[in-house]
Amino acid sequence: RRLMQNLTRLWRYKKLFKLFNRFWYDNDKNYKSDLLPLARQLRKNMTPWERKLRYLFLKTYRPAFRRQTAIGSYIAEFCCLRARLVIEPDGGGHFEQAQAEKGKAKFLEAQGFQVLRICNPDIDRNSSGACEAIDAAVRRRRKTFGASLGSTFGGAVSEAD
Repeated sequence: RRLMQNLTRLWRYKKLFKLFNRFWYDNDKNYKSDLLPLARQLRKNMTPWERKLRYLFLKTYRPAFRRQTAIGSYIAEFCCLRARLVIEPDGGGHFEQAQAEKGKAKFLEAQGFQVLRICNPDIDRNSSGACEAIDAAVRRRRKTFGASLGSTFGGAVSEAD
């Protein structure tokens, strides 16, 4: 009987959580909802450079970075909301679409984000330098936004995001 009570309670909490999320995210959108399936697909099909950057450094770095985040009408490859920092690994597709990328960077900067572009050859040849550049950018943003970011280099967790 106690098990059934706990399961019923758990089911109610889960239902309330779903309702809260639906209300919260549907009423406070700062992105185009039609971008979500594309962002999901991009998360599944990461480029080798995005995969290398994520698993080498960003997955364990704190403050945490999100992958393929919809912001406005754009998708940011890696986004740290606490530091207001967007990391864009640049490859051939990005250079071909330079004008669209300038518009994206302008929009993100207007929203308070700093955009850090890292070329794919830098990720391949000098991955530690790329990781240090990301860490330095987060530390600079930490000085801007105060000590609430909890940044550590090398993946040790100092503050949950």
